[in-house]
Amino acid sequence: MKKITKRILVGVAGISAIIIPAIWNHLEKFFYVNDNIYNSRFFVLSVLLSAALVFSIMYLFIEEEKIKNVNLTHKLKNAELLLYHESKLNSLDHTTGVQNQLVFEEDIKTLSAKVDINNPVHIILIDLDKFGTVNNNHGHTKGSKLIRFIAQSVIKTMRRDEEIYKESELPVTSVTTKENKFYRMHRGGDEFTFIIRGDIDDALGFLIRLKSLFDKLSRSVNKELGIEQSNDQPVYDIKFHAGIVPLRKGVKMDVLMDTLDKTFLDAKNHAFNSSISWADRQNDNEYKNEPSYSMKLRAIKEFKI
Repeated sequence: MKKITKRILVGVAGISAIIIPAIWNHLEKFFYVNDNIYNSRFFVLSVLLSAALVFSIMYLFIEEEKIKNVNLTHKLKNAELLLYHESKLNSLDHTTGVQNQLVFEEDIKTLSAKVDINNPVHIILIDLDKFGTVNNNHGHTKGSKLIRFIAQSVIKTMRRDEEIYKESELPVTSVTTKENKFYRMHRGGDEFTFIIRGDIDDALGFLIRLKSLFDKLSRSVNKELGIEQSNDQPVYDIKFHAGIVPLRKGVKMDVLMDTLDKTFLDAKNHAFNSSISWADRQNDNEYKNEPSYSMKLRAIKEFKI
């Protein structure tokens, strides 16, 4: 409606701009007689109408510019929103919905510059034990569904100084342990990395809580996957191996991950389903004098190290 009105007013103004100069002499004779206004009321009315016409045209032009500015603002906001969602998608692992390796590396760079004795940080790498059996026996779709269920359940129980990351699939490499056991190390499918802003006790406490959570989740696996078992046994009992290392100031990513891998492999050497190891773990006898509330002693008993 505004566009039509503006066009009409612009048309009238345009016609007036052509006609008025052409008949100005006649208008002058009509309004002025012997240098006196002959028809003052009509003259005032004409001036007011002309002013109203000019004002209306200016108003409509200003309103149109406002509409253009509003539309441009909406487009910019939509573009910003799209960029935000794209950045969020690029920062997440699509299968599990948790932060991916890119975010992990950025967080490590930030934290390694600030870490000190008063602000310790520990890194944990866990691998779900025998998770491949789910994919092999029930298909990759159910495997993806289960890994997301596990990841999202972990997120719900995490504290503000704990972060979870899912590593992207990388080329498979082989590793032989001290006992000549052969493992295929491939970051991705069933491995998670955690950043714990705290000391070794905080990291061990987190893994003890994680073990308890996984014991509870194991009882929900069948229902989550829609699989019925005659003996009510879970089709997958969630167990894990974990390595813990402290974050050193200014450490390079490859050095950190190499240290983490070695600690993780030490945990995987244990015969028990859920096992852990940490970088400065001493001989078990060294912990005999630890107080009963010691987190290290609790971890040794919990994971049967």
